Amino acid sequence: HVTTAFLGQYLNKTYIHEAAHDIYIQSIVRGCMTESCMMLSEKYQVPFSKLNAHMNDLLHRFKNSYLKDTVTRVARDPMRKLQPSDRLIGAARSCESLHITPVYLSFAIALALSFMEGEDALNLMETVCKIKKEEPIAKRIIYFTDFGKDRIIKSGQDVRIYYFKIRRISTIIEKGKVLVKIWRVKKWFKDPIFHIEADESVDDLLILL
Repeated sequence: HVTTAFLGQYLNKTYIHEAAHDIYIQSIVRGCMTESCMMLSEKYQVPFSKLNAHMNDLLHRFKNSYLKDTVTRVARDPMRKLQPSDRLIGAARSCESLHITPVYLSFAIALALSFMEGEDALNLMETVCKIKKEEPIAKRIIYFTDFGKDRIIKSGQDVRIYYFKIRRISTIIEKGKVLVKIWRVKKWFKDPIFHIEADESVDDLLILL
C-alpha cells in the first residue's frame, strides 16, 4: 500500500486508485508483495496460493476509485515507515533471514529514503533503518537510492548512470547503448504481460526492476 503511494507521489498521482492502475507501479508493488508472501509462507507454513490470492484481492482493492484515498495521506511520515520493525525494513529483514532476496523491497526502501528532503540517504539508512553499509541489503538499497525521474544511478566501485525512458517501448540506456527493452504484450490476455530483452552485460537487479 505504502509503496503504491510512494510511487504515486513520484509520478504525480493524486489518488491511490490512479497509482494502482499504472502498469509500471503495479509491477513494482506486486514484486514487493510477492516477496512478502514468499516470506510469510515460509515463516508461518501458510500455503503460498492462499497468500497470493489475498495479495491479488488487495491489489484489486487498491484500484477502488470510490475510496478516494490520497497518495499524500498514505505516503506521509516516511521516517516512521523506515523504522527497523516497520513494514518495509521488517519485511526485508524477514526475507533475508529465510534466504529470500528482497529486491523489490530494497527498491521500496530506497524510494522512501528519496523522499527525506535535505537528509543524507546513506546516513538515514544507518541511523533510522539500522542497516549498516556492509550488509547485503544495504548494497541493494544503495543500488537504487540516488535516482531521478529519468535516470537510475548504480553506486559501487564505479559509478554508472543509466537513463530510463518510459515510452511504448521503454528502454534503459548507458552511454548511448540500449541495455534493456521492455514492452507490453496486449493481444488476448486479461493481465498485462511484458516482453523483456536484455544485453548480456546487464545485472539481474536492473532487469528485475
